[in-house]
Amino acid sequence: MELMLLLEVLQVLRRLSNPPLIRRPVARDAGVARSPSTSHSRRLQENEAAVYSLPGQIRAILQHDSEFQAIAPMLAKQTSLLIMGRGYQHATCLEAALKIKELSYLHSEGILAGELKHGPLALIDESMPVILVMTQDSIYPKVRSALEQVTARKGAPIIIANDTDPSFDDGRHRVIRVPRTVDCLQGILNIIPLQLLSYHVAIARGCNVDMPRNLAKSVTVE
Repeated sequence: MELMLLLEVLQVLRRLSNPPLIRRPVARDAGVARSPSTSHSRRLQENEAAVYSLPGQIRAILQHDSEFQAIAPMLAKQTSLLIMGRGYQHATCLEAALKIKELSYLHSEGILAGELKHGPLALIDESMPVILVMTQDSIYPKVRSALEQVTARKGAPIIIANDTDPSFDDGRHRVIRVPRTVDCLQGILNIIPLQLLSYHVAIARGCNVDMPRNLAKSVTVE
């Protein structure tokens, strides 16, 4: 099963990583930047290596399931939940919010962290539960800005962070650690603790996780 998953992901990565390239002369001086084809090849190699590391990283996350279970009772008492992220992780937030609604019937919203000041920030106070996906990628500093805005309004977010990030070692925030991988695959790892958290929240709220209400696997009406 793991091998089949790896092969499928590799095929997708190859398709996504092979746009038409503009051929340019290759610079021969060591101080000149690499050609687009060289950068493209290195990026593809990094992605392929990251795919092969996914099974072990997923197993490492699953070993911390008791930590997710410990957080669930606190969230189960709430009436709303905001899940925030940017870039690739906005899709992670949307998926997590959907899973929480499906299983636990708790109102949850996936929020683009860059749009906090366009409405969502008005909801933030000490009583609003927030999950902030803050793994290390190119827009990490911008997500840190969102964290500062939330904490300035007395918010106490639960943070999804990489295990290589030392900025949360001071214990000021409740942190869920995940392994680091390339940016386009990080969401595969980030969504796992959020899905497990949705399961534990549903159990804590007394919901039947095997038969969620009003959930259809096929569309039968327009």
